[in-house]
Amino acid sequence: MSPTFDSQKDTRAASLVDACQKGSTLLLLQMAQVVFGPLELLNKSLQSLSASVGQMLEAVKQEYSVAEQKKASTVYLRPLLNQLQN
Repeated sequence: MSPTFDSQKDTRAASLVDACQKGSTLLLLQMAQVVFGPLELLNKSLQSLSASVGQMLEAVKQEYSVAEQKKASTVYLRPLLNQLQN
């Protein structure tokens, strides 16, 4: 059986791939991952059934501290900038 193609879906998929391959879009997605990746992990841990409220509050404090350090430093984005220069 041969696969069927939906030209509208194919067109949307192709334009999404084109947009993601552009340098600025890719850079923004990678920068967002640096910021939102740890927050996603924090979100998962806060939804855990086994964690106590004290543990949850400690996790939030730690993530806040790390986020403040990231905000004050360019070290976290340096690998992304190096990729752009290569």
